[in-house]
Amino acid sequence: MTAASHPSRTSLVLVVGAGASKEVNLPVGNELKDAIASSLAFRLENGWSVTGGDRTIIEVFFRLVKQPNNTRGDINPYLQAADLIRRAMPQAQSIDNFIDSHRSDTRVAQCGKLAIVACILKAERASSLRVDRSNIYNKIKFEDVANTWFNGLFQVIAQSCQRDEVPDRLRKISDLI
Repeated sequence: MTAASHPSRTSLVLVVGAGASKEVNLPVGNELKDAIASSLAFRLENGWSVTGGDRTIIEVFFRLVKQPNNTRGDINPYLQAADLIRRAMPQAQSIDNFIDSHRSDTRVAQCGKLAIVACILKAERASSLRVDRSNIYNKIKFEDVANTWFNGLFQVIAQSCQRDEVPDRLRKISDLI
């Protein structure tokens, strides 16, 4: 949707770089690659016991191998894909680029995407934007983001407007995205 199709609307274009989430303790660039490598650092001990890495990812591997038309209970192909990713992360431009360059290997894509999700969820739990959901009355702690660009952006959005107008201003931004 363009401003030309809605001449009465005021346009706002936001260009947010990949590092924008750094201020709220979310990993970017090399930090994310390091976290992904760590989450996929599995070791096979005694020929059958898997240690290291993210336990949730291993649990997903075991679920995947139980699916029909899969590796008949053998998680080794997933462990090999995980190791390939882990070893490549220091040289990879990004995890997305690495997955794309190995798009013919579905296990690399599955392992990489699992690692991305696991790392981002872990980081979100430590983020300044986290809301503790253990109590329905908990809200975002605005003092934790007071000195970030998020706060400055909201101040610009809410400038010279009534409280009940804020949701509409936010909707206008989301319509353009």
